[in-house]
Amino acid sequence: MAPTDKDTSLHELVLKLGGDKSVRLSSLLEQGSLALVFVRDFACPHARQHLTQLRNLKGRNLYAVVMNTEREVLALPEAIRTRLKFVLDPNRKLYEFFGMLRLTQEEATRVAGVPNVRNGADLQQLGGCVVLSPRGRIAWTYQSQNPADPAPVLEIERQLRLASHR
Repeated sequence: MAPTDKDTSLHELVLKLGGDKSVRLSSLLEQGSLALVFVRDFACPHARQHLTQLRNLKGRNLYAVVMNTEREVLALPEAIRTRLKFVLDPNRKLYEFFGMLRLTQEEATRVAGVPNVRNGADLQQLGGCVVLSPRGRIAWTYQSQNPADPAPVLEIERQLRLASHR
């Protein structure tokens, strides 16, 4: 299979890790298969629950891609913050690049019955996951269909193992 433009440009993506730290996606792939788990806004209780589940995959080449600010990441409970690696994507460029779905304004308004939603939270954006092979090929994608549909943690782990052989 010939590489697509998206495959070629994957290696050129620069991911913001926080502070002044950025890393080229290609350097993360040198460590093996990679999971980019797209998390909804922290204002969503499903997103916070998903982060709690993801922390059990510690030691994997996995990054939680968040649209929140670095300050909001630092405000997460220590048990989550210290066990996960984060990519900051406040403008949702990676979400768009990998085709993560968005709710309509009407659907988001229905979902926005969530208490304590911070001002400016993007509740239209849904999450998902992309697993990349060490060669930078997209091996698996998962697009959440609604806020209560995050990428299954056990399937992420399985797909990471499978992708390491591609």
